[in-house]
Amino acid sequence: MRVDNGATRIENRPTQFNPAMRSVQTGSNGTAVDVTRSQTSNGSDAQGLGGSSRDVIDLGRNILDTAESLSSASGQDASEVMKKVVQWILSAIEGSGAGTTATGVSLDGAASSGSTIDPSGLAGKLPGTGEVSEEQLYAAILEQRIGETAGPEAAKAFAEEFQSEKQRLRRGDGYVPVEEAAQNALRTLSENGEIDGSAAEKINGEAFRAAQLDDNGSLLYDDRGGPGDPTKATASISDALERANRQLARFRSGIDRAEPRSLASQSTKSPQGQKVDGPDGFLWKPESESNGNLVVLVPKEYAHQVSSLQIQDGSGAVLAEGRSNGYGNGGREHFRFDRPGGRFPEGVVVELKLKNGSVVRYEIPTPSERYD
Repeated sequence: MRVDNGATRIENRPTQFNPAMRSVQTGSNGTAVDVTRSQTSNGSDAQGLGGSSRDVIDLGRNILDTAESLSSASGQDASEVMKKVVQWILSAIEGSGAGTTATGVSLDGAASSGSTIDPSGLAGKLPGTGEVSEEQLYAAILEQRIGETAGPEAAKAFAEEFQSEKQRLRRGDGYVPVEEAAQNALRTLSENGEIDGSAAEKINGEAFRAAQLDDNGSLLYDDRGGPGDPTKATASISDALERANRQLARFRSGIDRAEPRSLASQSTKSPQGQKVDGPDGFLWKPESESNGNLVVLVPKEYAHQVSSLQIQDGSGAVLAEGRSNGYGNGGREHFRFDRPGGRFPEGVVVELKLKNGSVVRYEIPTPSERYD
């Protein structure tokens, strides 16, 4: 294949795909690798693979590399069709069905709209609404991957623990930090020995990657906020399933790999104006009524879990450490300081270290102002 857009030339070894014959051929070494559709004795469809799986995977990598180069160099829609071809070949190796890509798109309709299904069974684990957030998709992928890796009983245990965590973390206004609840549930399964620790971190990394619905790949967002809110990331359920299943197919095939993600990971919360997370959540009060100095209230879901609370500058240097002063205002732990908030420099960060090793950070752009 050769594409020349003036500045960039992409050349690849000759590759032909014939959807009518379900055959893929490569001319690099004269070896043909066929993926054909046949009939079993009971009339159902079956897959036949000629050549070795290694040949097919090598061909898949070759086509995918070309597709990604095409997309980068020229933005041609053909790259999406090529990706579907690769995923279909790999799904044939796994025996996932004749003539259907790993993302559930009919290969015969790859150049048109096609039909979408959900081979991973994620839809049944998502809320029954028209849209889904990154955090909700992440939780569904965790449950699905736990079932694949550790079996249905482990998946059931995760689902039960996830529901329990959501109830525990639910705030007064009904908000539930879904990502935190899901990760806590996965951590509990690992601690109880229901899933191996390294497997749990691998699943966590894959779910985090596959749940991304926007351009920010370092965080997962919920469905709260208005238009233009950078902390909101949602998509229609059909689009979210297509994205997630495509990425999961890449992980299963070995074309792509996600870095294992620690179950004691760090999260950073940025305010929108002066709003952080609403009632029963975090509070930065620059001048308390008792002595005029700064007091920080920790969300009630972290009650009895905080090992330390520090204020740091932008480089991570510790400026002050909070002193726990008991609980109040909805069961939130209070941390007091020896100076008003306005005496801290702009752009500080409140860092909570939890007893399970996790770290939660809150950005405070203007310390003299209130954030809650």
